[in-house]
Amino acid sequence: MGWLARLLMSMSIQPLAELHHSFYELLNYYQPKFIDYLIRGIMGLLAKDIVVDAKNHAELLKASNLEWMIVRAPRLTLNPRKGTYRIGWVGVNSGTELSREDLADFIIKQIEKTDFKFQMPFVSY
Repeated sequence: MGWLARLLMSMSIQPLAELHHSFYELLNYYQPKFIDYLIRGIMGLLAKDIVVDAKNHAELLKASNLEWMIVRAPRLTLNPRKGTYRIGWVGVNSGTELSREDLADFIIKQIEKTDFKFQMPFVSY
């Protein structure tokens, strides 16, 4: 038996089990929820032209030589600005509403930043 095989056999499998568990939790966290699939299905049925148009706009930007960012948001409200919101991706720990003022705040801050260049962040509460 070679030295590498002896080393591997002498190692405890507990850290590997913990790593596997952490990895599984991470994958589960980043999986879209049932409601995300439901909304996507409803949009595909009731607003197919809008969905196709949005995909075409994104493809045009991606194919261009421009620095771009597509900001996505859930249902926008007229509520006052909270000043705090989540920035993530569709279906990943995202909320169902956001005030117009907070969306504007995020967009204005991105003028000077490049955190989401060539990405499509989803902003919500």
